[in-house]
Amino acid sequence: MAWIKVRVTDDGDKRFVGCYRDPEGRQRSAGTFSSRRAAERAANREEGKVREGAWHDHTRGQVTFAEYVETVWLPSKQVETSTLAAYRSYLDKHFIPVFGRRPIGNILPSEIQRWVTTATTGGLSAASVRKYHTMLHSIFERALTDRVITFNPCEHTELPKGHCCVEPSCDGGTADLPVGCLVTCPEGAIRPSQSAHRDALQEVRCRRAARFAAGRSRDRSMQQCRCG
Repeated sequence: MAWIKVRVTDDGDKRFVGCYRDPEGRQRSAGTFSSRRAAERAANREEGKVREGAWHDHTRGQVTFAEYVETVWLPSKQVETSTLAAYRSYLDKHFIPVFGRRPIGNILPSEIQRWVTTATTGGLSAASVRKYHTMLHSIFERALTDRVITFNPCEHTELPKGHCCVEPSCDGGTADLPVGCLVTCPEGAIRPSQSAHRDALQEVRCRRAARFAAGRSRDRSMQQCRCG
């Protein structure tokens, strides 16, 4: 239950501190006010958020982007060593220099959009921008799950149009697939989507069948010419 603490200033004025307990039972302040009523309203409001599961500790968002990535996001990745090395390279080259020292809870959607625009005008391909943005989205999504932040700043980014290409090592046997059927998976590894994969395989089969039929037709024509 919320409660009020009264403090007396050096000038003899009274100040009222609205108090409540967070989800872990720790005492928190909802602020200091000049009236008891205002303090009660603030404390009750915060207590209501705790009760509804909507309370957020804003001090957690003060961890820097680099620290969160190093201590939480990267260690949580259950991926191959080569994929982890790729993540490390992407971070060091594209994200740590821009966002590394920023408190992760202070990074805004406009800053993510600015990174995309700068990377695109700087010559990075649309496919690469989309791939790196997917990885960045994954970092903020994990922070959101951990209640370090209250929203994902990557959620509504305007991305450049274009096709995402796939590295052959990501999914064996995709080298023959036509460009345009490949997408970026949520965890940042680049793989073809299932539906696109099926469509592309069907297209490859049709092309091969057409080439085979054309070859047989050509062979028959040559045989008829020789016989004649």
